Order: sequence, then C-alpha cells, then structure tokens
Amino acid sequence: KKAFKTNGEDFYKQLITEKKFRLAVAVLAQISSDDAQAFTVGKISNSDFESEIKTQDAGVFEWKIDSGAQPQIALNDQTKHGGKRSLWMIFNSSDGKGFRAISQTVAVESGKTYDFETFYKSELKTSSTVRWEIADAADGKILASTEAISANADWTVLRTKFSVSAPTEAVIIRLARANCSSQICPISGRVWFDDFSLR
Repeated sequence: KKAFKTNGEDFYKQLITEKKFRLAVAVLAQISSDDAQAFTVGKISNSDFESEIKTQDAGVFEWKIDSGAQPQIALNDQTKHGGKRSLWMIFNSSDGKGFRAISQTVAVESGKTYDFETFYKSELKTSSTVRWEIADAADGKILASTEAISANADWTVLRTKFSVSAPTEAVIIRLARANCSSQICPISGRVWFDDFSLR
C-alpha cells in the first residue's frame, strides 16, 4: 500500500509537470488520504469552506493563498451563505498596492461550456474593483470574469460563463483586483465568499 502511494505520488507529479490535469486529478483522488476532500474533474474542491484551507504548501487542486499581509484571509463561522463557514477577507490598506490573492486550479473537460457561480457579502470602502477571473491553467489566458463586487451588499450571486477549448485541461479560478485610476487607491472593510460551483 505504501509503495502504491509513493508510485502514485511520483506519477501525479509527473502529470502535473506535463500539464495533464484531468488524469492528475483522477490519480490524486486515488492516493489522497483526506476523505473530506473531493477531487473531481469539473468540480471546485472545498467549495463551501467546510474543510480547512492551507496558508502554505497547498496542493495543486486546493485553495491557494498568496503570501503577504493584505488582505487578511480566514474562515468565518459567524457569517455564511450556507453550511457552517465562509471565506472571510479583511482589507486595511492605505495605498492599495498590496493584494493577497486566493485561487484554485480545477481540471475541466475540453470542448465544454461551464457556468461559474459564487456568493458574496461585502462591507468595503474602495474606489477599485475586485472580481473573480477564470484563466487557462496552461497559458494564463483569461477566459472570463465576473462583474466587480459591490462595495456594500448582502449575500449576492456572481456568475460568469466560459468555454473550454480543445487543448485546455484545467482552469485557474482566482480573485483579482483591477488597476486603479490613481496611484494611491486605499481599500478597507470586509468581504465574505461562499458556495462556489461549476456547472
């Protein structure tokens, strides 16, 4: 069993290097020891944040959080759209230059069209815009993006649609901040995200 897992991990790493994401996610599902984590083609893992998220050493198909101080990122069990927890971000940047992004790589089927959806609640003061982007994992090309989140909103849905070309095996779902019209672009306040899905 140990030899099977070791060989599987080596094979998995090779597949990631070769950007064969669909086969890689199938191998990962076989060798993963985390029963709560579901790794499947066309599915965002830990989409409702009921499992922990890693601030370091996250796997390829898990939520990844960039290094940095702004915004602070944590799980919150007081404010949520569904389930027990949501993703919570706290902004307190006087110049807006630093932006700690969160992202996830998701294996997808070529030639299909997907609907991306998430819910958010916001209490922000900012003149810049924050939105979710879908990018090709192989070349970084942006395939779609949601509308910018509102500065103040109760639980609101964000949606976008994207099509997967023949060579594409995975996409990166990431939170992005648009360029500001001025050099100093402060952002402060809080935003919660919950219940991500691909259909």
